[in-house]
Amino acid sequence: MNTPVHLQSFTLKQAVIRPTLPKDTAGAMRLCSQIWGGDDYIPYVWNEWLQEHSAKMWTAELEGEVAGFIRLDSQAPHQYWLHGLRVHPKMQGMGIGRRLWDTAMAAWGSDGVIRFYTAEEQYLVRHMADLTGFSLLTKFLLMAAEPIKDQNSDFSPLQAGEGQVVLEFWNHQNRLNSHHLVDMGWEWYAPDAELIEDHFLSKKFAWGWKDQQGLLLGFWEEWEGRKGLFIAGAVCEPEYRDAFLMDCRRLAAEKHADYLGWNIPLGVISKDQAQGWGFTVFKGEDTEYLYEKTGMASE
Repeated sequence: MNTPVHLQSFTLKQAVIRPTLPKDTAGAMRLCSQIWGGDDYIPYVWNEWLQEHSAKMWTAELEGEVAGFIRLDSQAPHQYWLHGLRVHPKMQGMGIGRRLWDTAMAAWGSDGVIRFYTAEEQYLVRHMADLTGFSLLTKFLLMAAEPIKDQNSDFSPLQAGEGQVVLEFWNHQNRLNSHHLVDMGWEWYAPDAELIEDHFLSKKFAWGWKDQQGLLLGFWEEWEGRKGLFIAGAVCEPEYRDAFLMDCRRLAAEKHADYLGWNIPLGVISKDQAQGWGFTVFKGEDTEYLYEKTGMASE
């Protein structure tokens, strides 16, 4: 037998896939501590995930231990986000990840569209995406710029109740986003009026620029004690991009952010262009791949 030592005690039994329960918390935290040098983001959002009843989560349990988990979310009708796929390093190579994946895909049921993103070096996940009918939509690179305090920005807050107006502006102008998608905090969705209203206008994270020459949607993200204002979506004519993005840095200063963050859509903006606007690659980050699969018509 050539079975690796770390698999010998598990190969005779198969993991049970079931809905995630609060009792899985300790095991999930142990799992997360074993990957990416213990620098996984999931411990920061786990409790919030457990309380979000609009999403679904599944755990793979093997001999009483959390072997893996996955999450399926939806922030808009007929749009789904697949994320949080984790398998314990000592239990990889046993098909657990594929079974979790297939469970989430079955729950999706081909309703509308499903998306996920993964890092460039995650070859097995990308291969699984290819095998299950996903297409590579675009690539992102997480970058950040320092706020500028030299003068006031030309941004003005947009008011609640203007969701349809903002959507029409978004749909008919030059977006700095890829494939009409907005960044909802590491989940990408095609916006409708209700999504814009609920996630940006009502939270005061939508601004107009220079009397309707531009639009900015944003969100807060805190990491390692630093609070960043992130660009979720941006609209601006190409000839005004330099001024618009410099003003985004001024807005970050006005909001007392420690930095301006942006998942740069590499199909729209190049890394060199972003660096020209003062952005640098976020430490430890690599290119992220955004995948999409379309099911039945969204009606």
